[in-house]
Amino acid sequence: MERIRNHARPNRRWPPLSRFVVDASLVLAWLLPDESSTATDALFRSLASGAAADAPPLLKYEVSNALLSAFKRRQRISREDCFSRLRDFDGLPIRFDTESPAYATTTTAKLAEDHGLTIYDAAYLELAVRKRLPLATLDRNLKSAAATMDVEVL
Repeated sequence: MERIRNHARPNRRWPPLSRFVVDASLVLAWLLPDESSTATDALFRSLASGAAADAPPLLKYEVSNALLSAFKRRQRISREDCFSRLRDFDGLPIRFDTESPAYATTTTAKLAEDHGLTIYDAAYLELAVRKRLPLATLDRNLKSAAATMDVEVL
């Protein structure tokens, strides 16, 4: 986690958070420094300072797929960087919600249909709604859906 933390820029405008739902777009911004911003860095600092991040289990698959794709298909990162970043990801203090899969064919599917989301993106929204937590995402469609559900978007 130290290697990730080194690219975080200081920002005093964002107070630390105590708990939030995080999606793959935000985690990838932490892992791929060229995708980071002041806002993503502030959320990372909150996490590094003891905030709790929650996510559905599919986050592991999405992040792993994106990093492997960045290496194999896009040649954005080296093989060594890919596997180093996967290890960094495993070291992040993210709590994986074991109840999320139980909602996949009911609540999550309905959210996906109602808001024009993929079932994957709807899983993050479902968790944020169910746990009454803010949602940290860079995905425009997911932000829009969350706003209509009165979910705070970070």
